[in-house]
Amino acid sequence: GILSTYQASAVNGWAMTIYYTISRVPQIIKIIKTQTVGGLSPIMFVMTTLGNLTYIAQILFVSLDPEFLLDKIPWIAQALLCIF
Repeated sequence: GILSTYQASAVNGWAMTIYYTISRVPQIIKIIKTQTVGGLSPIMFVMTTLGNLTYIAQILFVSLDPEFLLDKIPWIAQALLCIF
């Protein structure tokens, strides 16, 4: 194919990071426009944060090798962007 399995995986990872991060923008705009967070579940934010923290921890538990972590940057970035 055009891309190796590694390259296709990296492209997919970065696409997921971009799509997931952009998916939050409409809610942020709505909150800014309405000046209210009514209807949002605090539990959703707690669970999302815990899920992303454990996801990052799982990656770090596998290996702290810089080369391994470099391959995981799209997924780590998505998880961190979701938390902050």
